[in-house]
Formats: sequence, C-alpha cells, structure tokens
Amino acid sequence: MRSILLTLAFAISAPGAALAQQSAVPETQAREILKQARAAIWDETKSKPLQSLSITASRRFARGERQVEVEMTLDALLPDKFLQTDVLYTGVGFGVTAMRGVNGSQAWFAGESNDGAVDVAKKREAGAPPESNSKQPGGGMGAMLGELGGVAGVRRPERSMEQSIHAGFARLMLVWLGATPSSLPVEFTYAGQAVAQADGKKADVLNVVGPNNFAARLFIHPETHQVLMLSYKARSRNRGAQEASVNASEAEVRWVVSDYRNVNGLNLPHQLVIFLDGQPIEEVTIKKVKINPSLKPNKFERQASIEEPVKDIKKKGNVGARESE
Repeated sequence: MRSILLTLAFAISAPGAALAQQSAVPETQAREILKQARAAIWDETKSKPLQSLSITASRRFARGERQVEVEMTLDALLPDKFLQTDVLYTGVGFGVTAMRGVNGSQAWFAGESNDGAVDVAKKREAGAPPESNSKQPGGGMGAMLGELGGVAGVRRPERSMEQSIHAGFARLMLVWLGATPSSLPVEFTYAGQAVAQADGKKADVLNVVGPNNFAARLFIHPETHQVLMLSYKARSRNRGAQEASVNASEAEVRWVVSDYRNVNGLNLPHQLVIFLDGQPIEEVTIKKVKINPSLKPNKFERQASIEEPVKDIKKKGNVGARESE
C-alpha cells in the first residue's frame, strides 16, 4: 500500500497541475465532458435510472503515531438524501461512532462513544470546546468524533458545520458520480488541460463553483472519461495559531480515485486517497456496493439516538475497525 501511495503522490506533483490551455466556450465544453463522464459511470440509455446506493468501505488515517482504521457505510437516496456512518471499535472497551447526514436542505452530525451520546454539531455551533479525554491517545473524544465526520487532519473551509457536511458529500459524489446532491447545485466551466499523471498524459480540468464559496477542480481523463482527481483549498488542523488565522495561506487537498470496477453497470472507483500538500493523509477503500437498494426516506432524518444504526452495522458483521500501532 505504501508503494501505491508514493506512486500517486508522484503522479499528481504540483508542476503537473498547471493548466495548459483555455477554452473559448468553457460552459459548452464542460457540459460535453460531463455528459461523457457520467455515461462512463452509469449509462442510463442501457440501464434504469440510478436511484439509490449502499456502500461499505474502510477508512484509514494517521492519528499521531497511530494508524486508525474505521468501518464506513454510506447510504444515498438520490438526489438529496445521504447518510455516512463511521464506526471505530477496538474490542478492548473503547468505541466511537459518528454519523453525518443530508436530508434535502438539512444537514446534521451526531456522535457517540461508550461514554455516552455526544451531539457534536450542536456543541460546535454553540461555540463549545471539544470534549477531552486524557485516556484517549492523541487527543480528546471530541477530536476523534470530528475526524470520523470529515477528512482527517483538515480544517473545513466552510463557515458552519452544516455547510461543511453538504460540501463533503458534494465532493464525494463528484469523484464517484460526477455530480453533486441537489441540495448543493454547482456550475461547471472548462478550465483547460493539465498533466495529472507521471507518464505525462493530460486530463481535462473543470472548475466547479457553488453556494457558500464552494469551489473545486475536477480532473477527467480525456479518453476513458473517468474522473481522476478533485482538488480544493483548506487548512491543516496541525498548523500554528498564526497560520490558522483568516489571512493564512491555504493548503491544497487532492482526492485521487483509482481501481475502477464495474458493479452491475456502475463503473465506480474503489480506491480514494486524500492528499494534503502532496502528502497522503487518508485512504478509503470500497468493499461492497449495492445498486438501487430499497431505502426509506426516514432513514436520513436526524437521529435522536445512534444506538440502533450501530447495532444494525454490527449485526451485519461490518465492524472490524481497529486502532493499531
């Protein structure tokens, strides 16, 4: 795995991301590129509409000197309902679960440890500091719950937790499906071409902008029409107070996808590696995909308790996460 990460890091080195040309008709060209990309993902002329998804995956990221592995489930009832559940269970008396969801225009985040339920979103919006737990290596329980709900080690560029949740699902859907939830409509324009791979091959680059200062760049292979990468600006959690200020320079985050596999007509990348300033900080590997499963709308409503969803995940045998040296 380390060799794969190093290869990817080299493949998207900073000089290779410089745009090579501009288009005279950026909106028209962007629409054509997106049309081809979405057809390569799911061709609705050959299959019935993609209405829902259930994905089981594992997340791995560093926390201090430890590697944390988390079981992740994602349910999507398109176009505007999403639920991600992250479970960390050690089997030695310590467990953490975080859920974040989008239900139309509403977004919510809740977390629970074996010490009791924690409504992270409400506390953070109220300005309360994260809870601390001196027994937990590398930081408090609140910090762990925050990492499970977003990208490890990256400060959200959005102003509120709700905006961050909407933006997080939008980025995930862009690299997986080439589209965003209807709750976060975006505009695409063609920016030109960039060298996005070590072998010198180019990628078509689309600028993506939306509400609440949402901005990203989407890199698409001009021949296979597969999404290769998404990039955006953020700040590292580990930087000093001066750099964390409003005027601080921002870091570049890159989501690189690979290992495309066809699952019942859906051509989905099964590997996602997230880089911060060229260094890999998180990896997501898809294990199982269900196409158009039956999902009830009330599944995506804000959870008063996350005990039942967690029991359901454990019953299915999806919890094998661990924190290891």
